[in-house]
Amino acid sequence: MSRETKENKPVIGVAKDEAFCFYYRDNLKLLESFGARMVFFSPLHDKEIPKECDGLLFGGGYPELYAKKLSDNRRMRASVKRAAAGGMPIVAECGGFMYLHSSLIDPEGVAYPMADVVEGECFYTEKLVRFGYVELREKKSNFLSANAKIKGHEFHYYDSTQNGMDCIGRKPVSGQEYACILAKENQWLGFPHLYYPSNPGFAKAFVDKVRKYKKR
Repeated sequence: MSRETKENKPVIGVAKDEAFCFYYRDNLKLLESFGARMVFFSPLHDKEIPKECDGLLFGGGYPELYAKKLSDNRRMRASVKRAAAGGMPIVAECGGFMYLHSSLIDPEGVAYPMADVVEGECFYTEKLVRFGYVELREKKSNFLSANAKIKGHEFHYYDSTQNGMDCIGRKPVSGQEYACILAKENQWLGFPHLYYPSNPGFAKAFVDKVRKYKKR
């Protein structure tokens, strides 16, 4: 492969503001090590995703605390949905996963329209859901090689009507297993916060998908 310059590196737009603030620095550094360039944007304050984006990363945070403002930013929501419909690679974890739903229902029962990439609702449960460390493997190899695993953890009081069925999550202490994650060719969407260094192949696969999208 020819050496990529700063100008032609694949660009991953990283959602980062008051609502999306949980990122492992190691994860971003690993994406960069595989050739990606990060640009940061705010689903709260910006009007659209950055035009140079070839992929999107939505990390964890507290979208439930900013649900109305996220919902009122219709242009941003529409730009995210267009990007997803056009096949742009997207990884979303926990709060980012919540934002991609059709709607987010707050503790008072008010439903706020979100980005509508995931056809489902997120709702408050009043308790921690599937809390703790988890190991994930795909049923069909996509972001991970066959039978490979990636480690992560879950910490959320919200749940979804559409958690996905494309991976098997396993609690390493109890051995409990459950289906989770929406994993399509260019999407990995779910509640678990992933730690990419536990399987660098995941980060490489994401960057490769972003690079392929850029060149199409």
